[in-house]
Amino acid sequence: MNEGSSNLVIEMAKTVVDLVRVIEPNWEKAFFRYESDGSYDSASGSYLKGGDATIFDVLAHRSTFTKLKGCGGKLRDALEKDGVKFVVCLLTVDSSFHFDVTYEYEKVDRWKISKTAGGSGLPE
Repeated sequence: MNEGSSNLVIEMAKTVVDLVRVIEPNWEKAFFRYESDGSYDSASGSYLKGGDATIFDVLAHRSTFTKLKGCGGKLRDALEKDGVKFVVCLLTVDSSFHFDVTYEYEKVDRWKISKTAGGSGLPE
């Protein structure tokens, strides 16, 4: 990662923390997933409190998720190497602001965050 991409990851982490602090002050861990194949992009996320996962309401927090999607797109461009870009980025951050980011370059369905069809609300 270069300085520009590091700054984008930090901005994403801060944005997720700011959002989840407003929604649930006693949160433990949050997840943000950005997906893009170049023709579209999407974003989702969830957070843990007491071991229970809650999905972020993307529509209720549209401006925050628009900002996060913008960061995700810039990060995808910044990390391009030899014409290859990630298709999924997963950011995990805890309430102490320790964070990790992981990238997937092939499987666009990796780390889906959902509670439908038996999903847990955690990245799977």
